[in-house]
Amino acid sequence: MFPGPLPVGRWSPQQSGGFTPSCLSTGPVGCLLPLPGRGTRAGRRHSTTLDRSAGLRMTCECRPPDMPAARSTPTRQSNASPLAITDRVPGGFMNGHQTQRELAYLVQDFRQRAGLTQDELAARARISLGGLRDIEQQRVVRPRGGTLRRLAAALDLSPVERQELLRVGRQGPVLAQDLRLQILGPLSVLVDGAPVELRSERQRTLLGLLALSPGVPVRGDALVDAIWGAQPPRTIVELVRTQVSRLRQRIQPKGTASSVLIATGGGYELRVNDDQLDILAFGRLVEYARRECAAGRLESAIGFYQQALGLWRGEPLADLPGLHMHTARAALVRQLETVLLEYADVAARVGRYEQLLTPLHRFVEANPLHESAHARLMTALAGVGQRAVALELFETLRRRLADELGVDPGAEVQTTHQGILRGVSSWGTPCVGPVAAVGAGMP
Repeated sequence: MFPGPLPVGRWSPQQSGGFTPSCLSTGPVGCLLPLPGRGTRAGRRHSTTLDRSAGLRMTCECRPPDMPAARSTPTRQSNASPLAITDRVPGGFMNGHQTQRELAYLVQDFRQRAGLTQDELAARARISLGGLRDIEQQRVVRPRGGTLRRLAAALDLSPVERQELLRVGRQGPVLAQDLRLQILGPLSVLVDGAPVELRSERQRTLLGLLALSPGVPVRGDALVDAIWGAQPPRTIVELVRTQVSRLRQRIQPKGTASSVLIATGGGYELRVNDDQLDILAFGRLVEYARRECAAGRLESAIGFYQQALGLWRGEPLADLPGLHMHTARAALVRQLETVLLEYADVAARVGRYEQLLTPLHRFVEANPLHESAHARLMTALAGVGQRAVALELFETLRRRLADELGVDPGAEVQTTHQGILRGVSSWGTPCVGPVAAVGAGMP
Protein backbone atom coordinates (compact mmCIF):
# COMPACT_ATOMS: atom_id res chain seq x y z
CA MET A 1 0.00 0.00 0.00
CA PHE A 2 1.30 3.42 -0.92
CA PRO A 3 1.32 6.14 1.72
CA GLY A 4 0.69 9.16 -0.48
CA PRO A 5 2.87 12.25 -0.81
CA LEU A 6 6.02 11.89 1.24
CA PRO A 7 7.13 15.05 3.03
CA VAL A 8 10.83 15.21 3.74
CA GLY A 9 11.07 18.36 5.85
CA ARG A 10 12.24 18.93 9.38
CA TRP A 11 9.86 17.97 12.15
CA SER A 12 9.88 18.22 15.92
CA PRO A 13 8.38 15.44 18.08
CA GLN A 14 5.78 16.31 20.70
CA GLN A 15 5.57 14.46 24.00
CA SER A 16 2.33 12.90 22.78
CA GLY A 17 4.17 11.25 19.91
CA GLY A 18 2.68 13.53 17.26
CA PHE A 19 4.62 15.89 15.04
CA THR A 20 4.93 19.66 14.88
CA PRO A 21 6.56 21.37 11.89
CA SER A 22 9.41 23.82 12.06
CA CYS A 23 9.04 26.73 9.64
CA LEU A 24 11.96 26.56 7.22
CA SER A 25 11.48 30.05 5.77
CA THR A 26 15.09 30.87 5.04
CA GLY A 27 15.04 31.06 1.27
CA PRO A 28 14.59 33.98 -1.10
CA VAL A 29 10.92 33.21 -1.69
CA GLY A 30 9.87 33.12 1.95
CA CYS A 31 8.20 30.06 3.41
CA LEU A 32 9.48 26.70 2.20
CA LEU A 33 6.28 24.85 3.07
CA PRO A 34 3.88 26.33 0.49
CA LEU A 35 0.50 25.07 -0.49
CA PRO A 36 0.90 22.74 -3.46
CA GLY A 37 0.96 24.65 -6.72
CA ARG A 38 0.94 28.06 -5.04
CA GLY A 39 3.80 30.36 -4.22
CA THR A 40 4.25 32.28 -1.00
CA ARG A 41 5.63 35.70 -0.25
CA ALA A 42 7.18 37.21 2.83
CA GLY A 43 4.54 38.20 5.37
CA ARG A 44 1.77 36.01 3.95
CA ARG A 45 0.09 33.53 6.27
CA HIS A 46 -1.35 30.24 5.20
CA SER A 47 -2.34 26.91 6.68
CA THR A 48 -1.52 23.46 5.39
CA THR A 49 -2.84 20.07 6.48
CA LEU A 50 -0.20 18.10 8.36
CA ASP A 51 -1.49 14.79 9.66
CA ARG A 52 -4.69 13.14 8.54
CA SER A 53 -4.89 10.95 11.65
CA ALA A 54 -4.35 13.78 14.14
CA GLY A 55 -6.21 16.36 12.06
CA LEU A 56 -3.49 18.98 12.46
CA ARG A 57 -3.07 22.11 10.42
CA MET A 58 -0.16 24.53 10.48
CA THR A 59 -0.49 28.28 10.36
CA CYS A 60 2.81 29.60 9.09
CA GLU A 61 3.89 33.21 8.94
CA CYS A 62 6.29 33.50 6.01
CA ARG A 63 9.32 35.72 6.30
CA PRO A 64 12.08 37.11 4.09
CA PRO A 65 15.71 35.97 4.47
CA ASP A 66 17.82 37.03 7.45
CA MET A 67 14.82 37.57 9.74
CA PRO A 68 13.90 35.60 12.89
CA ALA A 69 12.11 32.34 12.30
CA ALA A 70 8.36 32.47 12.00
CA ARG A 71 6.12 30.78 14.52
CA SER A 72 4.35 27.60 13.52
CA THR A 73 1.13 26.91 15.39
CA PRO A 74 -0.65 23.56 15.05
CA THR A 75 -4.40 23.70 15.48
CA ARG A 76 -7.05 20.99 15.44
CA GLN A 77 -9.20 20.43 12.42
CA SER A 78 -11.87 17.83 11.83
CA ASN A 79 -12.01 15.68 8.69
CA ALA A 80 -8.44 16.55 7.73
CA SER A 81 -7.34 15.61 4.25
CA PRO A 82 -4.22 13.47 3.65
CA LEU A 83 -0.87 15.07 4.31
CA ALA A 84 0.05 17.25 1.37
CA ILE A 85 3.12 19.21 2.43
CA THR A 86 6.11 18.93 0.11
CA ASP A 87 9.44 20.25 1.32
CA ARG A 88 11.50 22.50 -0.88
CA VAL A 89 12.24 20.24 -3.82
CA PRO A 90 13.41 21.88 -7.05
CA GLY A 91 10.78 21.37 -9.72
CA GLY A 92 8.53 19.49 -7.31
CA PHE A 93 5.92 22.14 -6.59
CA MET A 94 6.90 25.39 -8.25
CA ASN A 95 5.01 27.10 -11.03
CA GLY A 96 6.62 29.67 -13.33
CA HIS A 97 10.21 30.89 -13.29
CA GLN A 98 11.27 27.44 -12.16
CA THR A 99 14.82 27.71 -13.43
CA GLN A 100 15.49 30.82 -11.37
CA ARG A 101 13.89 29.35 -8.27
CA GLU A 102 15.71 26.05 -8.40
CA LEU A 103 19.03 27.70 -9.14
CA ALA A 104 18.45 30.15 -6.28
CA TYR A 105 17.71 27.27 -3.92
CA LEU A 106 20.79 25.32 -4.94
CA VAL A 107 23.21 28.22 -4.62
CA GLN A 108 21.76 29.34 -1.30
CA ASP A 109 21.74 25.80 0.12
CA PHE A 110 25.35 25.23 -0.88
CA ARG A 111 26.38 28.61 0.51
CA GLN A 112 24.66 28.05 3.84
CA ARG A 113 26.12 24.55 4.12
CA ALA A 114 29.57 26.06 3.63
CA GLY A 115 28.84 28.63 6.32
CA LEU A 116 29.47 31.59 4.02
CA THR A 117 27.76 34.94 3.79
CA GLN A 118 26.90 36.39 0.41
CA ASP A 119 29.86 38.79 0.68
CA GLU A 120 32.26 35.96 1.50
CA LEU A 121 31.06 33.74 -1.34
CA ALA A 122 31.16 36.58 -3.87
CA ALA A 123 34.74 37.37 -2.84
CA ARG A 124 35.83 33.73 -3.05
CA ALA A 125 34.19 33.20 -6.43
CA ARG A 126 35.48 36.54 -7.75
CA ILE A 127 32.02 37.65 -8.86
CA SER A 128 30.11 40.77 -7.92
CA LEU A 129 27.96 40.76 -4.80
CA GLY A 130 25.10 42.12 -6.90
CA GLY A 131 25.44 39.22 -9.33
CA LEU A 132 25.25 36.68 -6.52
CA ARG A 133 22.22 38.41 -5.06
CA ASP A 134 20.56 38.40 -8.47
CA ILE A 135 20.97 34.62 -8.60
CA GLU A 136 19.70 34.00 -5.06
CA GLN A 137 16.78 36.41 -5.53
CA GLN A 138 15.75 34.84 -8.85
CA ARG A 139 16.47 37.83 -11.05
CA VAL A 140 18.76 35.85 -13.38
CA VAL A 141 17.42 33.48 -16.04
CA ARG A 142 20.65 31.89 -17.26
CA PRO A 143 23.92 32.80 -15.50
CA ARG A 144 27.08 32.44 -17.53
CA GLY A 145 28.78 29.09 -17.34
CA GLY A 146 31.96 30.70 -16.04
CA THR A 147 30.02 32.26 -13.15
CA LEU A 148 28.59 28.91 -12.14
CA ARG A 149 31.95 27.19 -12.40
CA ARG A 150 33.55 29.83 -10.16
CA LEU A 151 30.72 29.39 -7.65
CA ALA A 152 31.19 25.62 -7.69
CA ALA A 153 34.91 26.00 -7.02
CA ALA A 154 34.38 28.55 -4.25
CA LEU A 155 31.78 26.32 -2.59
CA ASP A 156 34.05 23.26 -2.86
CA LEU A 157 31.27 21.22 -4.47
CA SER A 158 31.64 17.56 -5.23
CA PRO A 159 31.75 16.50 -8.90
CA VAL A 160 28.09 15.43 -8.77
CA GLU A 161 26.99 18.66 -7.09
CA ARG A 162 28.94 20.69 -9.63
CA GLN A 163 27.35 18.73 -12.46
CA GLU A 164 23.86 19.39 -11.08
CA LEU A 165 24.51 23.11 -10.55
CA LEU A 166 25.72 23.48 -14.13
CA ARG A 167 22.82 21.42 -15.45
CA VAL A 168 20.24 23.56 -13.66
CA GLY A 169 21.89 26.76 -14.84
CA ARG A 170 22.02 25.47 -18.40
CA GLN A 171 18.85 23.38 -18.79
CA GLY A 172 16.46 24.40 -16.04
CA PRO A 173 14.68 22.60 -13.20
CA VAL A 174 14.38 18.92 -12.41
CA LEU A 175 11.13 18.81 -14.40
CA ALA A 176 10.95 20.77 -17.65
CA GLN A 177 8.36 23.27 -18.81
CA ASP A 178 8.09 22.30 -22.49
CA LEU A 179 6.81 18.83 -21.61
CA ARG A 180 6.25 17.46 -18.13
CA LEU A 181 4.65 14.05 -17.66
CA GLN A 182 4.07 12.95 -14.08
CA ILE A 183 2.91 9.48 -13.12
CA LEU A 184 4.25 9.34 -9.54
CA GLY A 185 0.77 10.20 -8.35
CA PRO A 186 -2.29 10.93 -10.50
CA LEU A 187 -1.45 11.34 -14.17
CA SER A 188 -0.47 14.96 -14.85
CA VAL A 189 0.49 16.53 -18.17
CA LEU A 190 2.05 19.96 -18.79
CA VAL A 191 2.84 21.09 -22.33
CA ASP A 192 4.56 24.40 -23.11
CA GLY A 193 3.98 25.57 -19.56
CA ALA A 194 0.22 24.94 -19.56
CA PRO A 195 -1.70 22.01 -18.00
CA VAL A 196 -3.30 19.63 -20.48
CA GLU A 197 -6.41 17.79 -19.38
CA LEU A 198 -6.93 14.47 -21.11
CA ARG A 199 -10.62 13.79 -20.70
CA SER A 200 -10.54 10.54 -22.67
CA GLU A 201 -9.99 7.59 -20.35
CA ARG A 202 -8.48 5.66 -23.25
CA GLN A 203 -5.93 8.36 -23.99
CA ARG A 204 -5.02 8.60 -20.31
CA THR A 205 -4.55 4.85 -20.05
CA LEU A 206 -2.53 4.84 -23.28
CA LEU A 207 -0.21 7.56 -22.01
CA GLY A 208 0.09 5.98 -18.58
CA LEU A 209 1.06 2.63 -20.06
CA LEU A 210 3.67 4.16 -22.37
CA ALA A 211 5.06 6.34 -19.56
CA LEU A 212 5.64 3.27 -17.39
CA SER A 213 8.18 2.12 -19.97
CA PRO A 214 9.84 5.20 -21.52
CA GLY A 215 12.17 4.55 -24.40
CA VAL A 216 10.93 0.98 -24.78
CA PRO A 217 8.44 -0.10 -27.49
CA VAL A 218 5.12 -1.33 -26.12
CA ARG A 219 3.43 -3.94 -28.26
CA GLY A 220 0.09 -3.13 -29.79
CA ASP A 221 -1.61 -6.14 -28.21
CA ALA A 222 -0.51 -4.92 -24.76
CA LEU A 223 -2.11 -1.55 -25.44
CA VAL A 224 -5.29 -3.23 -26.65
CA ASP A 225 -5.51 -5.44 -23.55
CA ALA A 226 -5.03 -2.49 -21.19
CA ILE A 227 -7.52 -0.18 -22.94
CA TRP A 228 -10.19 -2.41 -24.44
CA GLY A 229 -9.82 -5.64 -22.49
CA ALA A 230 -10.36 -9.17 -23.73
CA GLN A 231 -13.06 -8.31 -26.30
CA PRO A 232 -11.81 -5.44 -28.48
CA PRO A 233 -13.90 -4.27 -31.44
CA ARG A 234 -13.14 -5.54 -34.94
CA THR A 235 -11.74 -2.16 -35.97
CA ILE A 236 -9.21 -2.21 -33.16
CA VAL A 237 -6.13 -1.52 -35.31
CA GLU A 238 -7.63 1.70 -36.66
CA LEU A 239 -8.88 2.68 -33.20
CA VAL A 240 -5.38 2.35 -31.73
CA ARG A 241 -3.92 4.48 -34.52
CA THR A 242 -6.56 7.13 -33.95
CA GLN A 243 -5.99 7.26 -30.19
CA VAL A 244 -2.23 7.47 -30.63
CA SER A 245 -2.54 10.24 -33.23
CA ARG A 246 -4.83 12.29 -31.00
CA LEU A 247 -2.59 11.80 -27.99
CA ARG A 248 0.49 12.80 -29.98
CA GLN A 249 -1.20 16.06 -30.96
CA ARG A 250 -2.03 16.83 -27.32
CA ILE A 251 1.42 16.20 -25.81
CA GLN A 252 3.80 17.29 -28.59
CA PRO A 253 5.61 20.52 -27.50
CA LYS A 254 5.77 23.38 -29.97
CA GLY A 255 9.06 23.87 -31.73
CA THR A 256 10.18 20.30 -31.06
CA ALA A 257 11.24 18.58 -34.27
CA SER A 258 11.34 14.99 -33.04
CA SER A 259 8.09 13.33 -32.04
CA VAL A 260 7.72 12.23 -28.42
CA LEU A 261 5.35 9.44 -29.45
CA ILE A 262 6.53 7.24 -32.30
CA ALA A 263 5.36 4.08 -34.03
CA THR A 264 7.67 1.09 -33.91
CA GLY A 265 7.45 -2.38 -35.36
CA GLY A 266 4.16 -3.64 -33.98
CA GLY A 267 3.82 -1.03 -31.24
CA TYR A 268 4.48 2.46 -29.96
CA GLU A 269 7.16 4.15 -27.89
CA LEU A 270 7.37 7.26 -25.67
CA ARG A 271 10.65 9.11 -26.21
CA VAL A 272 11.32 11.84 -23.65
CA ASN A 273 14.26 13.34 -21.81
CA ASP A 274 14.86 12.62 -18.14
CA ASP A 275 13.54 16.08 -17.20
CA GLN A 276 10.27 15.48 -19.05
CA LEU A 277 9.09 12.41 -17.13
CA ASP A 278 9.14 12.20 -13.35
CA ILE A 279 10.19 8.56 -13.08
CA LEU A 280 13.28 9.31 -15.17
CA ALA A 281 14.11 12.37 -13.05
CA PHE A 282 13.61 10.21 -9.96
CA GLY A 283 16.09 7.64 -11.24
CA ARG A 284 18.66 10.31 -12.09
CA LEU A 285 18.43 11.93 -8.65
CA VAL A 286 18.74 8.58 -6.88
CA GLU A 287 21.78 7.77 -9.00
CA TYR A 288 23.33 11.08 -7.89
CA ALA A 289 22.47 10.34 -4.26
CA ARG A 290 24.07 6.90 -4.36
CA ARG A 291 27.16 8.22 -6.08
CA GLU A 292 27.60 10.91 -3.42
CA CYS A 293 26.97 8.39 -0.66
CA ALA A 294 29.55 5.99 -2.02
CA ALA A 295 32.06 8.84 -2.06
CA GLY A 296 31.33 9.63 1.60
CA ARG A 297 29.53 12.92 0.87
CA LEU A 298 26.48 12.08 2.95
CA GLU A 299 25.06 15.59 3.26
CA SER A 300 25.03 15.94 -0.50
CA ALA A 301 23.48 12.49 -0.85
CA ILE A 302 20.68 13.45 1.54
CA GLY A 303 19.83 16.46 -0.61
CA PHE A 304 19.48 14.34 -3.74
CA TYR A 305 17.44 11.69 -1.90
CA GLN A 306 15.08 14.42 -0.70
CA GLN A 307 14.66 15.78 -4.22
CA ALA A 308 13.91 12.29 -5.54
CA LEU A 309 11.36 11.50 -2.84
CA GLY A 310 9.76 14.90 -3.32
CA LEU A 311 8.72 13.89 -6.84
CA TRP A 312 6.30 11.31 -5.40
CA ARG A 313 2.82 12.87 -5.10
CA GLY A 314 0.94 9.70 -4.22
CA GLU A 315 0.20 6.29 -5.67
CA PRO A 316 1.60 5.94 -9.19
CA LEU A 317 -1.19 6.55 -11.70
CA ALA A 318 -3.66 6.71 -8.83
CA ASP A 319 -6.46 7.83 -11.15
CA LEU A 320 -6.01 4.90 -13.55
CA PRO A 321 -7.15 1.79 -11.62
CA GLY A 322 -6.90 -0.29 -14.78
CA LEU A 323 -3.10 -0.09 -14.51
CA HIS A 324 -2.79 -0.68 -10.78
CA MET A 325 -1.92 -4.36 -11.20
CA HIS A 326 0.67 -3.71 -13.88
CA THR A 327 4.10 -5.16 -13.13
CA ALA A 328 5.93 -1.92 -14.02
CA ARG A 329 3.80 0.03 -11.55
CA ALA A 330 4.54 -2.53 -8.83
CA ALA A 331 8.24 -2.12 -9.62
CA LEU A 332 7.93 1.65 -9.07
CA VAL A 333 6.42 1.13 -5.63
CA ARG A 334 9.24 -1.25 -4.72
CA GLN A 335 11.74 1.37 -5.87
CA LEU A 336 10.15 3.93 -3.59
CA GLU A 337 10.42 1.57 -0.62
CA THR A 338 14.08 0.90 -1.38
CA VAL A 339 14.99 4.56 -1.81
CA LEU A 340 13.08 5.67 1.29
CA LEU A 341 14.95 3.14 3.43
CA GLU A 342 18.27 4.17 1.87
CA TYR A 343 17.50 7.80 2.64
CA ALA A 344 16.65 6.88 6.22
CA ASP A 345 19.95 5.04 6.66
CA VAL A 346 22.03 7.90 5.26
CA ALA A 347 20.18 10.57 7.26
CA ALA A 348 20.57 8.52 10.44
CA ARG A 349 24.30 8.28 9.83
CA VAL A 350 24.63 12.04 10.21
CA GLY A 351 22.03 12.39 12.96
CA ARG A 352 19.21 13.90 10.89
CA TYR A 353 16.55 11.95 12.74
CA GLU A 354 13.93 14.70 12.74
CA GLN A 355 13.76 14.72 8.95
CA LEU A 356 12.84 11.04 8.96
CA LEU A 357 9.92 11.09 11.37
CA THR A 358 7.15 12.17 9.03
CA PRO A 359 7.97 10.16 5.88
CA LEU A 360 8.62 7.01 7.90
CA HIS A 361 5.56 7.55 10.08
CA ARG A 362 3.38 7.87 7.00
CA PHE A 363 4.97 4.87 5.35
CA VAL A 364 4.47 2.51 8.30
CA GLU A 365 0.94 3.82 8.71
CA ALA A 366 0.22 2.68 5.16
CA ASN A 367 2.36 -0.48 5.50
CA PRO A 368 1.72 -1.66 9.08
CA LEU A 369 3.67 -4.93 8.67
CA HIS A 370 6.76 -3.50 6.95
CA GLU A 371 9.48 -4.44 9.41
CA SER A 372 12.42 -2.60 7.85
CA ALA A 373 10.52 0.69 7.87
CA HIS A 374 9.47 0.12 11.48
CA ALA A 375 13.10 -0.49 12.46
CA ARG A 376 14.17 2.79 10.94
CA LEU A 377 11.30 4.73 12.47
CA MET A 378 12.20 3.26 15.87
CA THR A 379 15.79 4.43 15.37
CA ALA A 380 14.65 7.91 14.35
CA LEU A 381 12.31 8.22 17.33
CA ALA A 382 15.03 7.15 19.73
CA GLY A 383 17.41 9.58 18.02
CA VAL A 384 15.18 12.57 18.85
CA GLY A 385 14.66 11.48 22.43
CA GLN A 386 11.38 9.63 21.97
CA ARG A 387 12.68 6.34 23.35
CA ALA A 388 9.37 5.40 24.99
CA VAL A 389 7.49 5.99 21.76
CA ALA A 390 10.02 3.87 19.87
CA LEU A 391 9.57 0.99 22.34
CA GLU A 392 5.80 1.28 22.10
CA LEU A 393 6.06 1.13 18.31
CA PHE A 394 7.97 -2.12 18.66
CA GLU A 395 5.27 -3.57 20.92
CA THR A 396 2.55 -2.52 18.49
CA LEU A 397 4.36 -4.20 15.62
CA ARG A 398 5.06 -7.32 17.70
CA ARG A 399 1.38 -7.70 18.59
CA ARG A 400 0.25 -7.08 15.02
CA LEU A 401 2.65 -9.66 13.59
CA ALA A 402 1.55 -12.20 16.17
CA ASP A 403 -2.17 -11.57 15.61
CA GLU A 404 -2.14 -11.39 11.82
CA LEU A 405 0.74 -13.67 10.79
CA GLY A 406 1.53 -15.71 13.89
CA VAL A 407 5.20 -14.73 13.82
CA ASP A 408 7.64 -12.69 15.91
CA PRO A 409 9.50 -9.63 14.59
CA GLY A 410 12.54 -10.48 12.47
CA ALA A 411 16.20 -10.04 13.32
CA GLU A 412 16.39 -6.46 12.03
CA VAL A 413 13.60 -5.21 14.27
CA GLN A 414 14.81 -7.26 17.22
CA THR A 415 18.33 -5.88 16.89
CA THR A 416 17.01 -2.32 16.69
CA HIS A 417 14.84 -2.92 19.75
CA GLN A 418 17.75 -4.27 21.76
CA GLY A 419 19.93 -1.36 20.66
CA ILE A 420 17.34 1.14 21.90
CA LEU A 421 17.11 -0.66 25.23
CA ARG A 422 20.89 -0.45 25.58
CA GLY A 423 21.03 3.12 24.29
CA VAL A 424 22.98 2.14 21.17
CA SER A 425 21.96 3.50 17.75
CA SER A 426 21.52 1.09 14.86
CA TRP A 427 20.85 1.54 11.19
CA GLY A 428 21.21 -0.28 7.91
CA THR A 429 24.05 0.01 5.45
CA PRO A 430 23.64 3.03 3.14
CA CYS A 431 24.73 3.30 -0.47
CA VAL A 432 23.49 0.12 -2.12
CA GLY A 433 23.41 -0.86 -5.75
CA PRO A 434 21.89 1.00 -8.70
CA VAL A 435 18.20 1.71 -9.14
CA ALA A 436 16.39 -1.05 -11.01
CA ALA A 437 15.53 -0.16 -14.59
CA VAL A 438 12.36 1.92 -14.73
CA GLY A 439 9.57 0.00 -16.37
CA ALA A 440 11.08 -3.42 -15.71
CA GLY A 441 8.59 -6.12 -16.49
CA MET A 442 6.87 -4.28 -19.34
CA PRO A 443 5.53 -6.53 -22.04
